[in-house]
Order: sequence, then structure tokens, then C-alpha cells
Amino acid sequence: MTSEKGVDGGITYLFTDICGDSPFWTPDVLGSPAPKFTACFQNTVLQWLPFIWLCLTLPIYVVVIFRRPPEVRLPLTSFSMAKSVICIVLLILTIAQALSVNQNGSGCDRQTVTSTSYYLGYGLACGSFVVVGIFIQLVRIWGVISSAVIYAYWVLLLVCNIIPLQSTLSYDLYCAKSNVVYHIFYFVMLLVQTILHSFADKRSLRENENEVNIIVDLITCLSITSLR
Repeated sequence: MTSEKGVDGGITYLFTDICGDSPFWTPDVLGSPAPKFTACFQNTVLQWLPFIWLCLTLPIYVVVIFRRPPEVRLPLTSFSMAKSVICIVLLILTIAQALSVNQNGSGCDRQTVTSTSYYLGYGLACGSFVVVGIFIQLVRIWGVISSAVIYAYWVLLLVCNIIPLQSTLSYDLYCAKSNVVYHIFYFVMLLVQTILHSFADKRSLRENENEVNIIVDLITCLSITSLR
């Protein structure tokens, strides 16, 4: 009994130490029709999970891929470049949001966030985008058509960002419009990136361009439908 309390106390102390005044979890969060997850939970669990996935899987994947002889280099097409460009866009968005919240505050209360979890979460996100953006081009040069590890990373990141988007739309819609615009655009970029990684690169330029046209048509249809 004492050991369990000690473990719980250690975990509580850990999150209190890095999250500052924000609690890690509130008991009634799941019982609310519009649940509001704490800033600590969003800056730790939701930011750390995709990074942890990369740390656990990417080194093994790199060893397996680069130990075998390289295949024919895949052509540099708009399809493969779009994946790295979106990584750069997400990196810029993350840095801009981190600086904006640090200077102007976050949410309707305009509370300035200075906790360790805040800086750590945004820092891990930026580092992940840099690593993944470079890795996408490295595997293309090595002749690897697709990567299940990177695809799973984007799916996990997309799922983890549903909660921040929901919280922003529920609580910041009318008083923090810039924060709402950021989360919507950020989520759209993640969705587009996930769709791009759902299609494997091809060794033919024509096949790649056909896939790009299909994706563009799909995104256009989704945009028109959402505006109706």
C-alpha cells in the first residue's frame, strides 16, 4: 500500500514539477459534454506519444533499411517534395505558435504559459518534424518506396491533435480566433500529410503525378463539401 502511494506520489510530483500550476488530470473531464483536457495533459501525453513512437521504432527501422544494399533511387517528384514541404510548414507553424503563446498567452484568459512541459512539448514536436522531413528524402534516395513507421507516426500525431482541436473549438472559438485558426490549419496540414503517406512512392514519374492529381481532387472535393 505504501509503495503504491509512493509511486502515485512520484508521478504526481513529476507532472507538478514540469507542468507548474496546471493539474495533469481532472476527474470530471470525461463526464462533461464538452470535455476540457488540462494544458498539462495536452503538453505531455499528446505531445510525447508521437515522439516516443519515433524513438522506439525509427532507429531499428534505419538499421534494417540501411544495412541492405540501396535500390534504384526514386525520382524527386512533386509528390515526394510535398511531404517534406509540409514538414517545413508544420515546423514553422509550431515555432510561431510557441512564440505567440509565450508572448501573448493562450486561450480566452490569455494566460502566459511558461511551464517546462510547454517548452518540452513544442521542442519535441519541432525536432520530430526536422527528423521526419530529412528521413523522407533519405529513404527516397535509398530507393525505399514507403515507410510504415512514418505513416504510423502521422496517424498517431493526427489522432493526438483531435483533442487540442476540440478544446480550442469548444472554448476559444469567440475570444481567441488566432488560436482557432492555427489549430484548424495545423490539423488540416496533418490530415493532408497523412493522406500523402497513404500512397506509396512509385518508380515512375507518371505514376507519381497521377497519384498527386487524385489526392488534389480528393482534397478539393472535401473542401467544397465542407463549404456547403
